[in-house]
Amino acid sequence: MAARPSRRRLVDELIGRQVLLLAILLGILGISQFLILRQVLDHARMNTLRSELNLVAPVLRRAPPDLDRAAAFMVAHLNEPGVQVMVTDAQGKVLAASPSVRGLPSPSSPQFDRSAWFVASQPIGPPPHPVGWLWLLASRATVNHILQRDMEIFVFFGLLALAGTGWLASVSVRHSLAPLRSVIDSTLRIARGDYGHTSDFSEAPAELVELGEAVNRMSVAIKESFDQEKALADQMRRFLADASHELRTPLTAINGFVDLLQRESLSGAEKATALAAIAREGHRMARLVNQLLTLSRLESSPEGQVQLAPVALEHWLAESRPVLDRIAAPHPLVVRVQPVRVFADRDRLTEVVLNLVENASRYSPPHAAIELSVHPDGPWGVIEVADRGPGIPPDVLPHVFERFYRGDRARTGSAGGSGLGLSIAQALTQAQRGEIEAQNRTDSPGAVFRVRLPQWQPHDAVETLP
Repeated sequence: MAARPSRRRLVDELIGRQVLLLAILLGILGISQFLILRQVLDHARMNTLRSELNLVAPVLRRAPPDLDRAAAFMVAHLNEPGVQVMVTDAQGKVLAASPSVRGLPSPSSPQFDRSAWFVASQPIGPPPHPVGWLWLLASRATVNHILQRDMEIFVFFGLLALAGTGWLASVSVRHSLAPLRSVIDSTLRIARGDYGHTSDFSEAPAELVELGEAVNRMSVAIKESFDQEKALADQMRRFLADASHELRTPLTAINGFVDLLQRESLSGAEKATALAAIAREGHRMARLVNQLLTLSRLESSPEGQVQLAPVALEHWLAESRPVLDRIAAPHPLVVRVQPVRVFADRDRLTEVVLNLVENASRYSPPHAAIELSVHPDGPWGVIEVADRGPGIPPDVLPHVFERFYRGDRARTGSAGGSGLGLSIAQALTQAQRGEIEAQNRTDSPGAVFRVRLPQWQPHDAVETLP
């Protein structure tokens, strides 16, 4: 397997960039300092030479009778440490010069190397027609030496500054990026399956705080996703087990009665009883299958199972009252109605309330009244179905709408229900953009199921969903 190519570390790259930027800045400063210092030193040296010439300028304006003798005199008396003197005639011929510059061509000659000397001149004699020139020369070696020493010192301290900056940058960058290690550790823990793990990045720089919080949110989201998937898998296994159990009961009964019918010794009455039992269990199984199909359709496409339109609940209840009375029997149905119009599916709404009334009738004491009320509540139209049964245990309340749930009296098959009625009621209510809840009564024993549907306003468009 090919070796993985080595990659630059982020810490090293950030430190290198800081040192590089400082080196560029120091280079610009060094060059600027060198140019400025050279200009200042050159200007100062030239001003010194010109100042000396200005002192003798009044004397030089009178042409001497013997230029050669005057040249030797000027060389002898104007020669100072660091300043050399040269006197030439008007044609540029050297008449006299300091010892260190003898043999040099005249400063006015093209062969003179001006890069090695500072040169200042003063005419001898009347300015329009000078008879010669007095030249003062100063070597550039002293200035060059100063510039060289300055650059050496600058480079030395610049290298120290770069080394110090590199060390400080290493400490600073590693400290600033320390939370990045926490981010890496968090992602590695997530990769190992530690979903939901979070770390505290409150002390980190803003960018790393955002990155850390994003990793934390990802970790929590992955955990929630896995938990949800596990819960769905558990729910599916429980659903299949419960559905199998519910279907097995009528099938067992049907098979038993079929075996009984195959006996020739049965009387006519016994055969009629067996056939009635088979029909009853067949209807029960068919109802369970239909309920399962209804739930499946509502889960896969809830909007496609309803057609929303304005529904006046007081009129809907008046039309549904005979069916509701028959479902509630032998319990009397007490109805209280306030006018309210909701946006719902009339048939699906009837199915919801029938399931709730049937559930209340199944678990209410004999001849105890079932109360059904309709009233507005803010933006909602509310339908309440209340019974006077034993109520729902607090630990069971969160599960009453789960299919086949066996923890409470409202969801057991022993009372004759399939365990799917409340699940269907919840799914149909949510498909109509409503809410459903269950709670215990506060005024007496019993449970209350409350359905909320959005009220229809006159300016709302009538909506028919596919």
